Amino acid sequence: MVATLYYDENQNGRVDGDEAVRIPDVEVSIGGRTARSEKTTGRAVVTGVPAGAQTLTVRADTLPPFYALEQAAMPVQVSLPDGGQVMVALTLPIADNQTNVYMAFGDSITRGDGGTAGGYPTDLQARLAAHFGPPTP
Repeated sequence: MVATLYYDENQNGRVDGDEAVRIPDVEVSIGGRTARSEKTTGRAVVTGVPAGAQTLTVRADTLPPFYALEQAAMPVQVSLPDGGQVMVALTLPIADNQTNVYMAFGDSITRGDGGTAGGYPTDLQARLAAHFGPPTP
């Protein structure tokens, strides 16, 4: 049985085309058997699961910081020989904030302020400004 853990950005309980984030290193249990989700794919391949109705659970203490489960436990139907696949939705409690929009503060990346060399070399500063736009105060 394969369980794929993903970030359900719009919290609708289904994988949408633009929801590409998969969650690594989370422990999943199905029918008393466990596995951890893979680093790049979010897939947890749980072997030896008996056929029939089983319950899938996720160990909450293995979730990345701030992630939450949409369902604490979910029923799954395991068929042999392939076992089947299930998508496991994880969310971030961001309320009305927009997904994948982040705020940063600190040194200017286009001027090099705060660096020990007193700023970036002129050619690098020009390329950064061309790419990111002019520096802001």
